[in-house]
Amino acid sequence: MIVGLYVLFFVEAITRYPTGYDGLHYHLPQAVHWMQTGSLDLMLGQMHRSLPDNAMLLPTLLSFAGLEKIITVFNAPNGVLLGATIWGLCRAVRLGPAASSVAACIALSVPVVVFQTFSSYVDLYATAAWLLSLLALVWACRVETRRQQLGLIVLAGLAGGVALGCKTTYLVLVFS
Repeated sequence: MIVGLYVLFFVEAITRYPTGYDGLHYHLPQAVHWMQTGSLDLMLGQMHRSLPDNAMLLPTLLSFAGLEKIITVFNAPNGVLLGATIWGLCRAVRLGPAASSVAACIALSVPVVVFQTFSSYVDLYATAAWLLSLLALVWACRVETRRQQLGLIVLAGLAGGVALGCKTTYLVLVFS
């Protein structure tokens, strides 16, 4: 059922106008302005909270390429990543494959997750990155070699930085 739900929302997303307040109202307009003028055109007061964040890199590039129609599907891989990360976290705390699959399905069936998978909101992107950093930290506690542990800690830091670069509200989550 969840696969069918996502297929339905995917088809709907590629046949409608892009949605998502974050991207359309304050992350992408500045980048589109730069594209239209062919200049960074930095003006005092115009930049406050209006720059593309980490999550808007791909939508910005899609806008520059004239592919605005598919902006709302850029988050679809993040929905898959969120489900896989939930599954991985459940497995890392020693839940069985069936229980981990149920947890991933529950996370993927939450209405706001389904909605943001096919919109230009940045919360799903940031949440998937933050949960990935938690998964890397959990795995870092379970690996055998110092080198593996260091690599996972670096991955956790990078994923936490990506989450923080999406929204300042992740400041508390990343540093806790």
